[in-house]
Amino acid sequence: WAVGAAGCALWTGVSVADVFVQFGGPQDGMAYLTGTGGEPLPEGIDPQTVAVERSVPLKKGLEDCLLVWEMNGEPLPLVHGGPVRLLVPGYFGVNNVKWLRTLAATANESSNKIQQSGYRMRSVGESGNASHPSMYRMPVKSWINSPGADGQVIAPGRQRIFGVAFSGERGIDRVEVSTDGGKHWQEASLYGPDLGVNGWRTFSLDTELSDGQYQLVSRATDTHGDIQPADFPPNQRGYGHNGWRDHGLSISVSETASSFMAPEKSVDGNAFALAAGSVAGTSTTPVSAVSRMDSTNLQKDPASEPSLGYQLFNSAAQPPCAACHSLKAAGAKGVVGPNLDELRPDAKRIRTALAQGVGAMPAYADQLSDAEVSALVAFITSTQ
Repeated sequence: WAVGAAGCALWTGVSVADVFVQFGGPQDGMAYLTGTGGEPLPEGIDPQTVAVERSVPLKKGLEDCLLVWEMNGEPLPLVHGGPVRLLVPGYFGVNNVKWLRTLAATANESSNKIQQSGYRMRSVGESGNASHPSMYRMPVKSWINSPGADGQVIAPGRQRIFGVAFSGERGIDRVEVSTDGGKHWQEASLYGPDLGVNGWRTFSLDTELSDGQYQLVSRATDTHGDIQPADFPPNQRGYGHNGWRDHGLSISVSETASSFMAPEKSVDGNAFALAAGSVAGTSTTPVSAVSRMDSTNLQKDPASEPSLGYQLFNSAAQPPCAACHSLKAAGAKGVVGPNLDELRPDAKRIRTALAQGVGAMPAYADQLSDAEVSALVAFITSTQ
C-alpha cells in the first residue's frame, strides 16, 4: 500500500437503523453488524477463505451506517459495488462491503478469513488473528497535492500549496504546512465546503518560493486534538499509514521552468497575455486581470475562450483544476479527482460541479464569473 489510497464521494441511500426498524429492530444480545458481499465464487472454493464478509460494532452500524445506491449523484456503478453497498462512514474502506447480498445483526464477528485474520494491525512478519485490532476508524491524515508533482521543476514566485485532510468520525480542526521538511511550520487555511466529520477538508497556503529545493509536508490536527504523526510504525501489509514525512512532496524551483504562452487576445479594447505556467500555477497574467474582463465582450468573442479556459484550468481558478484532474490538452496530470479525458463530462455536468462542488471539490460560484465559467466549460468540452 506504500503511503495509501483514498477517495471522497457523496453518497445517497438509507440508514441501516431505518431498515432495522422496518423489521422490528435487532434481537437482544447482538453485538455486530455483519455484511456479506455477493460476488460469485468459482465452484469448489470455500467461501470463508475468500468471500468478503465484514463485521463492525452494531452501535456504529445503527448510528450512521448506510445502504447506498448512488455515488456523486449517479447510480452506483458495478466497479464501486453497485447496485447496493454498505457504507461505514469514517472507517477504512474494507468495511464498506460491495455488492451487498445480506446484512444482519450478529452476536459474533464474521468467521471469514477477511475478518478473523485479514485487515488486522500487527507487527511485520506476524500472522493476523482475532486478537489483533481490526481496521476500523481511520486516523488523522493529510497530504499535499500541489504545486507540481513529486520531483517537478516549477517557476519561482508566489505559489499556492494545497491538499486535503481528514480524520474518521472527527473532522479537522487545523492543518500546518512546512516547506523545509518539517523544520518550520505555518498554519494553512481551510477552504471549500465542510462536508461533515467524515468528509475531506481542503487546505491551502500561499507562499513565496525562490530558486532551490523544497520538501513540502503537511500536518493535520483533528477536532479531538490528535495530531498527525511524523512517522508511522511499520506493520504487516502497511495498513493505515498516516505519517506526514512519507507523504511529502519534493519539488525544485528554478527560473528555467518552462511555461506556455498563448497568443494575446484583445478583449474590450485591452490586450491581456493569457499565459499559464506549469500545473504549479505561475502566470504572467494576474488573476485579478482575468476577473476584470468584460463578460459581454467575452461572450461575443468565442475565439478567446479556449485560451482563457486553459488559463483558468491551470492557474487562474483557485485551486486550479489541474491540481486534481488529468486533462491531456492542459498538460495536467492530477490524480485526486477524475481523469477528464476518461470521464468526458458534458457541459451541464461541468457547470453543476463548478456551481455546487462535488465531494472534496469546492464550489467556484463565488469566484468565477459567468463568462469565466463558459470559457472553462468550452475548453474542457473542446478536448473531447
